[in-house]
Amino acid sequence: MLLKRWLTAIVLLPLLLLILLWGTPLMFTCLVFVISLLGLREYFCIVPLPVHGDAPDCRGACLDPAHFDDAGGSEEKKKSKTDIDLDNSCCPEVSHSFILSVLGRCPNYIKEKRNIGVALISGVTAFFMMVAAHNASLGLMLLMPALNVMALTLLVLVVYAPGSDILRAIETQIQGVVYVPFFLSFLVLLRGGDNGGLWIVWLWLMVAAGDTGAFYCGSYYGKRPLSPRISPNKTIEGALGGLVFAMGVGVGFEALFIHDISFLGTLGFALTASMAGQIGDLFESALKRTGGIKDSGHLLPGHGGVLDRLDGVIFAAPVAYLFKEFLL
Repeated sequence: MLLKRWLTAIVLLPLLLLILLWGTPLMFTCLVFVISLLGLREYFCIVPLPVHGDAPDCRGACLDPAHFDDAGGSEEKKKSKTDIDLDNSCCPEVSHSFILSVLGRCPNYIKEKRNIGVALISGVTAFFMMVAAHNASLGLMLLMPALNVMALTLLVLVVYAPGSDILRAIETQIQGVVYVPFFLSFLVLLRGGDNGGLWIVWLWLMVAAGDTGAFYCGSYYGKRPLSPRISPNKTIEGALGGLVFAMGVGVGFEALFIHDISFLGTLGFALTASMAGQIGDLFESALKRTGGIKDSGHLLPGHGGVLDRLDGVIFAAPVAYLFKEFLL
């Protein structure tokens, strides 16, 4: 597992930094859009849309590593990557055509046709959020969640039977669209500003330092649980240690590369970004506990899924944009 983690990081990290720091704005926007689709796919597998009463409960089923294993001699495992078995699929469909077009193969397929429209609205909303962010149109980007609600409400009132299914479909989809593509679109806004690439690296390093500090401080000094119902292994001591680590890394990075932010401003940004990152980590842990799974996916060997790697950055991205554009 450790070897897989290192190999994945060695392969992906230089590529991501290349696109972030030296790629064109369009390249970075496309990257974030693809990540958003993958994140939506994982989210809807963890928190599925409503299914009929006789359909199986398959939360997290599309995240089973068996869905990704093509080894072995069975005919089923030897199917083409584009040979979709709709009849035997388990997970209610969120990621059908728009996710499939990105991945080339998706392990969860539509169990109920009524969820296709919800999936498409989610994908289209994510696309226009990225378009708005790419064009530095904060107003249009903020308008997209409202337009999403209008389109979604019209759809579910038509295709869902009256009752709790309507509310559940709306709640699940809106939460997913805001949580993944809307929050991630702030990275595109950041990238388009002055020193945008450096700011994203700065943000990522602080969130990563907060995670590392929380792990080691919690391992050695942790006694009081932070949120036992959500993540029993996280401690208050670990969380405080993570904040200290993040502030140290934040101050050091600003002194080396940014130069034009006050010491107190840097401390405030590092503290707030690290807190947002920890909240994002807890939120994703709560989602996974609801879905009864350990990892959000298996896309990144040794690292889990997209949401596992970006849970802190997702919540910290709007905070970074707020500080950069309005507070610092």
